[in-house]
Amino acid sequence: MATTRKIAGPGKLGSISAAKKSLKGGGNRIVKTIPENDSITVRFLEEPDQFYGFYEWYNAEEKTFYPVVDGEELPDGVRASFRYLANGYVVDDSAVRAVKMPKSLFEQIMARYEKHGTILDRDYELTRSGSGLDTTYMLTPEAPSKMNLKRFELLDLEAILAKMLEDEDDDADDEPVKKTVGKTAPRQTVVDDDDEDDEDEDEDEAPVRRPVKRVAKKTVARRTAR
Repeated sequence: MATTRKIAGPGKLGSISAAKKSLKGGGNRIVKTIPENDSITVRFLEEPDQFYGFYEWYNAEEKTFYPVVDGEELPDGVRASFRYLANGYVVDDSAVRAVKMPKSLFEQIMARYEKHGTILDRDYELTRSGSGLDTTYMLTPEAPSKMNLKRFELLDLEAILAKMLEDEDDDADDEPVKKTVGKTAPRQTVVDDDDEDDEDEDEDEAPVRRPVKRVAKKTVARRTAR
């Protein structure tokens, strides 16, 4: 009989302290991933404590990654990885995107934050090299430059994660989800874990505990059962 394990859902990191702890723990047109052996240039629109941390799992039949619903029980053999989602102006697209990153890249972002006290003062080139378990990521900062970040409308990252759970034939993912003005999120707790991370390597890591909307749970359960 296959064993199962419960995995918590996504949530805003909530504080720089939580962001640091998450490092120890283990696309569509809105969500921007770094192409294999390529790079993108991004101006982050929020500090690291406003990034979202979440689990995702890979559906081999559909060849698609899906966020894990809070409390979802995955069958033995189906592994989940911890990822980050951030609001960023992607220079290559001339648009605001939800930029998805692995822990190894977020670790470099945190190092820049520790050094300068902010990551909003310059553009960053995010590079992905290799494939599979040999994938590596690099963060290259550009020179500081002024930019009016208030002119950009932020995306609602929690709503985007919920939409990612919908069926792939639903066109709702093609339209950005704008962030509600004045909306605040409670601080989250991150549990320490020492697993290594890689974009193409699935492993268990500590979640930031804030659930994806439960209405989408039946979709994940159906895909897992296929």
